[in-house]
Amino acid sequence: EPIVRTAIPKPLGPALIYVYWPEQQRGSKRQKLFCNGQQVADLQKDRFVVLKAAPGSHDLAFRDKHVTAVVEAGREYHYRASLEGHWQFAQGPELRLTLPDAAKEEMRKQEMTLNDARRTRSAECAALAAPGVRRRF
Repeated sequence: EPIVRTAIPKPLGPALIYVYWPEQQRGSKRQKLFCNGQQVADLQKDRFVVLKAAPGSHDLAFRDKHVTAVVEAGREYHYRASLEGHWQFAQGPELRLTLPDAAKEEMRKQEMTLNDARRTRSAECAALAAPGVRRRF
């Protein structure tokens, strides 16, 4: 009988979540970025952070804006952080999922760089806190 060999799939690894803050009129030089209730960075203008995340749901927070990032292993997700609107009619903070090609093009055009290591507390999105555990935002 011939020996049948089956390929063993390689693990895909974590998802990568990119959060970037392009140049804009409003906002200070740095803004706190949280993942699952833990501060991961003081996000700098014209900079981005890359967070490794386990597959599943993660809570991203930028200022008062929270979004749920649902990620799959081995994939990349891009979130654009901004303070939208005219200063007199502000819509407030925005953190929105952006198409990867559009995000990469915007980051390239604005010559964005990785967030300063001194301003990045973690490169990982820790697991969500257990129910009943108070999270600080």
